[in-house]
Amino acid sequence: MNPDIRISISFKGHRKRRKLKALLGPDATDYLLDLWIGAAVSRPEGVLRGYSLLDIALEAGWEGDPEEFVGKLVQVGFLDVLEDGTYALHDWEEHQPFVVQ
Repeated sequence: MNPDIRISISFKGHRKRRKLKALLGPDATDYLLDLWIGAAVSRPEGVLRGYSLLDIALEAGWEGDPEEFVGKLVQVGFLDVLEDGTYALHDWEEHQPFVVQ
């Protein structure tokens, strides 16, 4: 298991981050980071196979409506929905290649 994830310095002002904060509040980035860290540990390939909406919300520490949280992550582009309905972290392999390998 890789002991860390990496975040580009462009994340600070990234459009998707700003949108997520506008939709979910000022702590939205904290939840996203916790989801990324949890995925690095339990789903290093970035595919959240077997995770329900509630599982994703719990991994992130989100205490509100799981459907709202996951829906907003999809809406702004941090989560993708695969053909079989499984959620995947958007471009995870590109952004976290050392976690995937």
